[in-house]
Amino acid sequence: MKNLKIKKCGAKIIILGLLLIIIFLIHSRWIYFGENCNGDKFYYHRGVKWNTKNIAEVWVKVIIKNNDTRNFAIYYLIQKGVPVKKALKVHSILTLTRIDVDNQAVIELFPILCDKYGRELGHYVWTSGWHQIQPNTMNEELYKKIIQKHKLLLRKGR
Repeated sequence: MKNLKIKKCGAKIIILGLLLIIIFLIHSRWIYFGENCNGDKFYYHRGVKWNTKNIAEVWVKVIIKNNDTRNFAIYYLIQKGVPVKKALKVHSILTLTRIDVDNQAVIELFPILCDKYGRELGHYVWTSGWHQIQPNTMNEELYKKIIQKHKLLLRKGR
């Protein structure tokens, strides 16, 4: 009898845990949109802001998996005076990205290097400048996701 109660309690805990995971995934602020050939994982923030009817502004998070990218970020942080121990914690890059939906162009602004908890380790003083979205790139994947949202907003009359 006691074992049956333990099994029921364990099943309830597992079900509750699965429900919490599902709720977290549904309400996650970051939406996965792909992986590049180096294994870096790309996400965009759920809160896409429309500056005009055709310019979307969105934060993109890249989880760094590629050693070359990670080593460059560590080197950059150390050059900027970040202690080595702290620089070694680099985990991701946040970039404010603007997308011109009509002209299929993109600009990346304010890259911020973060640890795995999202705390800023340092940032670049850099911008990519407006450039055309190239086929088979992560920018194209992001564009496709944003254009889907754009069409949905247009249908709703916003």
